[in-house]
Amino acid sequence: PVKPQGNRARSPPPTPTPAIRAGATMGKGGLPCQHGDVENPLSPAASPCSDSGDEDSGSNSSRRIMGRFSPREEMLYSPRTAMNYISRTLSARSTVSGSESEAAFLTIKVKQGQTKGNLVELNFSGRRGDLAPLSIASGKILKQVSAGEVSLYSTKGGRDSDGVQIAIDNVGFAIHGDAGCCGCLQAPKRGKLKVDENGLHHVLRNISGIHEAGRLLAILGPSGAGKTTFLNILGGNLKKTSGQIILNGEEACSPTDISEIAAFVHQDDCLLSTMTVRETILFAAHMRLPYDMSNSKKAQRAANAIRLLGLEKCENTIIGSSIEGTRGVSGGERKRCAIATELLTNPSIVFLDEPSSGLDAYCAYSLGSVLKTLCNMGKTVVMTIHQPSSDLYDLFDDMLLLASGQTVFWGPASESVDYFCGLGYSCPPFSNPCDYFFLHVLNIKSGPTGDKKLAELHEAWGASVMGNQIQADLSLKISESSITIKDIVLQRMKACVPFWRKIMLLTKRGFRHFFRNRMLLPSRLLQALLSTLVALAVFWDISENQTGIMARSGVLFYFVAGTMFTSVLSVLSAFSSERSVFIREYSNGAYSVFVYFCSKILVEYPFQIVIPVVIAASSYFAVGLQAAGLKFAVFCVSLVMVNLCGTNIGLMLSSAFRDVAVALSLAPLFVLPFMLFSGFFISYEDVPAYVAWLQAISPVRYAFAALMQNEFNGLELHCTPSQEMVPDGIPGIENLPKALLESIPPICPIQKGEQYIELYGFDLVDTKRCLIMLGILLVMTLILAYATLFLTAAKSRGKSLLCLSTYVSSSNF
Repeated sequence: PVKPQGNRARSPPPTPTPAIRAGATMGKGGLPCQHGDVENPLSPAASPCSDSGDEDSGSNSSRRIMGRFSPREEMLYSPRTAMNYISRTLSARSTVSGSESEAAFLTIKVKQGQTKGNLVELNFSGRRGDLAPLSIASGKILKQVSAGEVSLYSTKGGRDSDGVQIAIDNVGFAIHGDAGCCGCLQAPKRGKLKVDENGLHHVLRNISGIHEAGRLLAILGPSGAGKTTFLNILGGNLKKTSGQIILNGEEACSPTDISEIAAFVHQDDCLLSTMTVRETILFAAHMRLPYDMSNSKKAQRAANAIRLLGLEKCENTIIGSSIEGTRGVSGGERKRCAIATELLTNPSIVFLDEPSSGLDAYCAYSLGSVLKTLCNMGKTVVMTIHQPSSDLYDLFDDMLLLASGQTVFWGPASESVDYFCGLGYSCPPFSNPCDYFFLHVLNIKSGPTGDKKLAELHEAWGASVMGNQIQADLSLKISESSITIKDIVLQRMKACVPFWRKIMLLTKRGFRHFFRNRMLLPSRLLQALLSTLVALAVFWDISENQTGIMARSGVLFYFVAGTMFTSVLSVLSAFSSERSVFIREYSNGAYSVFVYFCSKILVEYPFQIVIPVVIAASSYFAVGLQAAGLKFAVFCVSLVMVNLCGTNIGLMLSSAFRDVAVALSLAPLFVLPFMLFSGFFISYEDVPAYVAWLQAISPVRYAFAALMQNEFNGLELHCTPSQEMVPDGIPGIENLPKALLESIPPICPIQKGEQYIELYGFDLVDTKRCLIMLGILLVMTLILAYATLFLTAAKSRGKSLLCLSTYVSSSNF
């Protein structure tokens, strides 16, 4: 007979599987075998149970018939059938007492089908190779395939030793309803946000519950219920305003206490658009896996993750970006790629924000099966989800329903139907409970009626047996786990990758991204070409007469100011596209700010050095400047140093502002004052005292002064007949006879370049000191760029900018 469970009809469960000895799994021929690397879920260790070897290995006496099938034949099932059998088999372990239950052992393998997706092989073994009986009616057995298999998850005792229990005690989160961002922007009107007497709008209010290790918690609720906010608080991305978060009986005092042992998969995928799927996952493997693990094992771990999430067809396809206009993988494949990078490190806790968005029903269910397998290993999995299918709903162990930031239900998903049935919300048979909850329970409208319904649901939950039991358990604050969070963190820190290795990996990826970007390198080369063509068209073959003085000053200022301005804008627009990727990877603990900044400098500086030299080589001699090797070298060094200063300013602006449009609009405010006080528009001696400090910190001023002295020192000037002048202003000259006045020969006003330099005060700081000051300003702007990037990253990770540990922590290096 069919026994109903909850409110849905279920088929009879298969025969319970007896307990299985630790370390024994079934290989070919029904013989027990051992698997390597049981600690890591994506272990590349070769399994003795692989398809390789003699097909006739194993004695006939070892074969045992299970129904009509021989155990020597590989049993492959669809993921749905396999997951159903796994969950029921694991639940039957409770009937086994003593050491046998603790010694249970299970290995799950996935094979890539020839025509369909992933197929699941289940290896249950008992004493001397006894296979657990499997009902033929529990699922259709698929045909055997010859594709290579991936050993995914295997665990002794069903759980890892680093399971983490999460206890949430009255957690709340509120924002100010009477002030905007940073208190300077106008906030929404009070009529649009419900605020209390203190002007606070409560996004979350008194969320309490306990989530045990080895269970899958799904957070559901309508839009605006606070699901993502609550998940960000649990994942350490957002700081709570009230309550406690307790991990294995220890309070998490800061967000980093959680992020050190957890993986967080965000809803928006921040991946470099020019990298392929395989390169993205392999980069994460080299960056986050133990340094002593061989490169071949890391590559195999990445390949296993690709096959696990069904990314084989697109592993050599670039990620792409709709903003940049590059076509790549689909939205669902981007999501699976982001999940694969986080699952590589075998985290103790896995947080996922809308992991099924962009996936079809089968892919969403397959992903849920992988998460369920993580739970069976003892991992703590928490995810938010919208409208799950009925099959995906069956995988949930626990379910949290939120409405307007308040708890409506938190408990086993199998008991949710009965709970709401007791409140008068009876879910019809053969329907998806989640659909019913959203349509009939959580359809809370704004207004007095909706507020009344929400209050009734919240009061009913507070008075329920499960709600009271949660409060009683929280008052004890006792965890069954014997391992502390500090032990887990210290264990994970032993696998740190050296900073020089991270710099090398980031630099390699940065160069690859630079050369693959279809607009980045061509735009800079085009910019250098146009700059050269303009200089040649306007300043071709400057003469050495009096009018050539102004032309030489103009071409020198054009090179200095143009180099400074273009370097700021080019770096600013280029780094803004990578900023979100850096913030995401830094928040996940992949590397430090110092490591990323060093790699960014190593990628940017070579191009910022080569491009000014190319411009100088193609235009210096053509415009008619002094043809001397030393003077050409000083010209190149000055342009390179002012270009690097502009690069640092661009990095600083792009780090400070998230919106590239804001950064581009503010960039002229930083560059134009430097150009104004360069000495070209106003003499140094005529600058007002209250703005003279801008002249002292202007890279354009020192570069322009160095080039002026470099060009005009030693320059011989002459005059055309129209440029010659009769001396005037000599006392008594007007009393001389006219014949004598006509006999005075005209003179050339400026015959040496040093006269022009001295006349306009360009010699106040000599060339050597100008280059030294450019070097000092280069270092200062570099430090400012790093400090801005560090503060931005620390703020995004929830660190306090007023705390000393934020700046002196060893994780910063």
